[in-house]
Amino acid sequence: MDGQKTKTTLEPAPQRTESVQRWVASPEGLDAIAASLQRAHALAAQFREAERVDPESLHTPLTR
Repeated sequence: MDGQKTKTTLEPAPQRTESVQRWVASPEGLDAIAASLQRAHALAAQFREAERVDPESLHTPLTR
């Protein structure tokens, strides 16, 4: 759904559920889910790297 606007519908919940199930099982849905998972993994890796402490910084005094 990269930048695409979603269509709001007033379908009853059971029909909405069926629509979502069909979309998730479709090639478009599977591609969107795979792309989202890739982005999530990339972001998680960035967060892990950002919280990593440089061991050399542990030898630097806090006050200068």
